[in-house]
Amino acid sequence: MNLALRSPQFKSKIVASGVQSIVLTLSTDAFGSVIQIYQIIQNVTANTTANFDISELVRDYLTISYKTNYVPDTIGITSSLQAFALPNGGGATVGSPDVSTDLGFEAYGTFEEGINPSLPFTSSLDGGPAFLLFPNLKDGIRKYEINVPVGAAGYVPYLNTDRTFNVQSYAASTTSATIGGPGVNFNATLKINRIDCTKYGAGTKIIFINKYGVQQDLWFFLRKDETLGRTNTKYNSNILETPFNAGANYSIKDAATKVLNTRGSKKVTLNSGYYPENQVEYFEELLLSEYVWMQVPLRGAISQNQSIVPMTVSSSSIAVKTSLGERLIEYRIDFEQAFDYINNVR
Repeated sequence: MNLALRSPQFKSKIVASGVQSIVLTLSTDAFGSVIQIYQIIQNVTANTTANFDISELVRDYLTISYKTNYVPDTIGITSSLQAFALPNGGGATVGSPDVSTDLGFEAYGTFEEGINPSLPFTSSLDGGPAFLLFPNLKDGIRKYEINVPVGAAGYVPYLNTDRTFNVQSYAASTTSATIGGPGVNFNATLKINRIDCTKYGAGTKIIFINKYGVQQDLWFFLRKDETLGRTNTKYNSNILETPFNAGANYSIKDAATKVLNTRGSKKVTLNSGYYPENQVEYFEELLLSEYVWMQVPLRGAISQNQSIVPMTVSSSSIAVKTSLGERLIEYRIDFEQAFDYINNVR
């Protein structure tokens, strides 16, 4: 199964008679080969159920990094539950171990989606692929759409009907992308709304790990405001000079109050432009994401070369807007660079 590791994931075993302990052996492929990372013993009594939450244990070994090809970072998980006749994993084994093999994602389920959430969470595999975006379910038809500036290319990850992952690319002039092909038993369309944002530049692309644990693009088309702040430490320095052959003196060009440990931090406020009501989930998932990047122009570059830098979302809440209350739905979100503006990486 595709496990959402930001939510609890329980491995369970019913305790039979004659069993006094259950041992969980947990292994991952985080090191290039399957290696045991934990062994946990739970003393039990008969006719109960032993439960082990593995999500946090495995997530510690899941490394997330920005990918140019948008292929998600995952971790292979092997769980083995073995019953023993005596406490603390002692005595003879009882029965065969319950072994499960799963794939872990930097994903989460909501409270309404219940225990042990696994991708794609709901019945989105009903005869077609599940784009890893929130679909518009209006009129009972699943419709997927994104807003992209004129002339921008990109990627959209999706799930096959067999729950394997693919990435759909789209060109700079594409207005729709069709998933399907030889040997594929489904056909679905992603609508790409092209937005002209030349009045405010080329738009700002935010990339974040969404609810499904994969990279998603979200474009902000309107005004972009940047502020640079700094912090430092001040101390008083003794600038008095007492030479051997002259009286005490000091230079008025020397600072008596000195500064050290200066750090810079850049904050950015983005305005989304107008989005349809059915895409509010994109902004909700951005707010809840723990991995966010921003595409920014390279400083001093003459061409349109771009760089990807890590960010954090400073906004702690957004108002969920509807077309009933707002004729035009727009979001304003604050970001902060996830690094010191002055390079201090040592």
